[in-house]
Amino acid sequence: MVTKNKKFLKTTAILNIVFYIVVISFIARLYILFTFELDTIGTNLFKLLGYEIFLYTSLSYFLLFIIVWFINLIKLIKFFGINKKTVLLWMIFPFVSLFQKEKVNKILN
Repeated sequence: MVTKNKKFLKTTAILNIVFYIVVISFIARLYILFTFELDTIGTNLFKLLGYEIFLYTSLSYFLLFIIVWFINLIKLIKFFGINKKTVLLWMIFPFVSLFQKEKVNKILN
C-alpha cells in the first residue's frame, strides 16, 4: 500500500481505536442503566442524574467521533487517492492497520 501521508493514516487508526472504546462504553452504560438502575428512580434520584449526565456526555462524544470518522473516510478516498477497499479495511480494523501493515499489504495486493 503506497500512502502519501502515513502520519495521517496512523492518526486515523488511533482515532478509530478511541472511537470503538467510546462506542463500547456508551452501549455498556445504556445496558446498565436500562437493566439495573431503572428500578431505583424514586429512591436514588441523584444517582440517576449522574447517569444521565454521563449518557449525554457519551452521546456527544459518540456523535463527534462519527463525524470525525466520516470526514477521515472522505479525506482518505478523495484527497489521498487511496482505493475504497484499503480505506474500509483501515477504518473498520484499526488494530490490524496499526500493527500488521505487511499482512494488510499482502491481502490487498
